[in-house]
Amino acid sequence: MEEPWKQPAAVGEILGELAASYLKLIDVSKKDENYFGVILRLLDLARSAKIDSIEVLLADVEYFVAVGKPDAALARIKA
Repeated sequence: MEEPWKQPAAVGEILGELAASYLKLIDVSKKDENYFGVILRLLDLARSAKIDSIEVLLADVEYFVAVGKPDAALARIKA
């Protein structure tokens, strides 16, 4: 049996939580291209797991709010 952390659902959740945690560093780091590039890469990896977990949803919403796109955040919640 495969380890639980290697299953796509678990990987998606872990990456979503990691992206959300990285976003929380926004107060203590500069918002540059590299910072948002890391977040986008983590979110892309989480989405590629094809599991729409609450962790990925929250990370997406937090990202959209952080980059000043509240309408996109609301659309993501409603999707």
